[in-house]
Amino acid sequence: TGVQTCALPIFIFESFACGVPVIANNVGGVSEAVSSYQLGVLMDHNEPKNIADSILTAYSRCWDNHKIISVAQQNSWSEVARRTYCVYEEVLLPFQENENFHD
Repeated sequence: TGVQTCALPIFIFESFACGVPVIANNVGGVSEAVSSYQLGVLMDHNEPKNIADSILTAYSRCWDNHKIISVAQQNSWSEVARRTYCVYEEVLLPFQENENFHD
């Protein structure tokens, strides 16, 4: 399915924005987003027993909803755009300083 093959499913940050931890397959970039046990539960195999164990693990934990929300805020579209702009600016600055850049 799409969730299993997507490098970083958007539902992760949508859940974080609501202060809700996630249970997700440990594929693609998911482990980078769910980088702490405080943000959710990662599954190595998408099998019924692993899913059940992950749900039980999630229900047994006390979650810090404010911490989860802060992770979403650090990765909001505007924050990602700002960081991306900074990278482009840093990479292009040497070319902009070169007077032949505009020719």
